[in-house]
Amino acid sequence: MNLTRCFVGVRLAEDVVRVIENASRVFLAADPSWSHEKWVRAENLHLTLAFIGRIKEDSLPLLLSELDDTLRRFAGFELLLKAVAPVPSPQHARMLWASLADPQGMCESLAHAVLSAIETRDAKAAEKPFRPHITLSRARHPMAASADAIRMATETLGTSRHGAQSSVSVSEVTLFSSTLTPLGPKYEVIHEWRL
Repeated sequence: MNLTRCFVGVRLAEDVVRVIENASRVFLAADPSWSHEKWVRAENLHLTLAFIGRIKEDSLPLLLSELDDTLRRFAGFELLLKAVAPVPSPQHARMLWASLADPQGMCESLAHAVLSAIETRDAKAAEKPFRPHITLSRARHPMAASADAIRMATETLGTSRHGAQSSVSVSEVTLFSSTLTPLGPKYEVIHEWRL
């Protein structure tokens, strides 16, 4: 029985990836203690809506059908890049996120709808509350994140090269497969939906 490890997420536009990479460089220049942690490669940066985990390949057509029915109810929307956030805290960070502002709760509604759709399959839904974010780095052990580095990276993150606040367009949703390799995960597109 073949199993596919997959998740539902949103791919990022190239200009958003550039802004995030720049904010990451600013953070590392201000706090080099994070330089040996697991930074997400540019091609892997994304917004996760729901992690599905391993499912049987013969379950994919039914999962796609469930997601078709769910996603056709949603229109596209924008999220604003908000801050570089150490999670769970600046003193004991396990991850660095680019947090996203979702003032109307549209991304949260979309994520909950996707979770409801995948819970009807043989997939395990996450039980943590949904907080829209883009993972920048994962620490091997909990560590401190410099307040100055957070502030400087947040200032960089919040502004595009045109001076406007940077935003993430949620106009497509993607079902990805994820293959773990010694160099990090490799993502491939299984299916995309236009909102």
